[in-house]
Amino acid sequence: MKKIMYVLLGMLFLSCTEPAHESVEDIENEISKNTAMLVQSNPENAINSLKFVILRDNRYYLDEEGAKRNKIEPKIINKLKQDLLDVNKALDEREKFLQQSKGTIREYEIKLMDFQKMDVDSLKKEYKKSSMLRSATVVSGDLSTSSQSERIITVYNPDNTKAIFTAQGRTAIVSFHTFGASSTFGGWQYKDGTGSFSTPITREISLYTNKDNLRLSYRTSDPKGGICGYKLQ
Repeated sequence: MKKIMYVLLGMLFLSCTEPAHESVEDIENEISKNTAMLVQSNPENAINSLKFVILRDNRYYLDEEGAKRNKIEPKIINKLKQDLLDVNKALDEREKFLQQSKGTIREYEIKLMDFQKMDVDSLKKEYKKSSMLRSATVVSGDLSTSSQSERIITVYNPDNTKAIFTAQGRTAIVSFHTFGASSTFGGWQYKDGTGSFSTPITREISLYTNKDNLRLSYRTSDPKGGICGYKLQ
């Protein structure tokens, strides 16, 4: 039975080939880093900017005047405006994809983060620890990308019952992520959601078959791609 779920908390695809990380440790070390220099130079200001990201009608908007009044740096504001354009475009494309692919999708769920409900002070403390990825999950494989294109890989599933994905955009302050899994004879299952440079996203997909080849997919709205690790268990 097909199951479509839409959960609120708070892209037709091209396959691409990406160079693999040399080890699991490479993924774990890289995912907690954001390569945008403006974020690295003032992460506290970037975290504060999340307070002005508004979720309304399943799309994101920036309270630019509020951000300015609270001394968010102009470069952070401009970066965030572009990130939200990328996220909203990805959400638009996702809706079209879902409509066009109804017959091939077994299950769908989306979680859109309400940044205004987040505890910013806690985010700052966690960010300083630089260990959020590793506390989220242990990864055993690599699905990272270097653009907005989708990446699909095939792995063998001997007897695992779920796939756990953890990801983060390479340069975006806020980014949208899509994760998928499909067995040889089953439809695609997708779990989507938003995350930020300070809050890597973790999503879990149940697996209904074993001793079978499994396709896994990942895509992000970040123009520079995302670091994504997965684990079957």
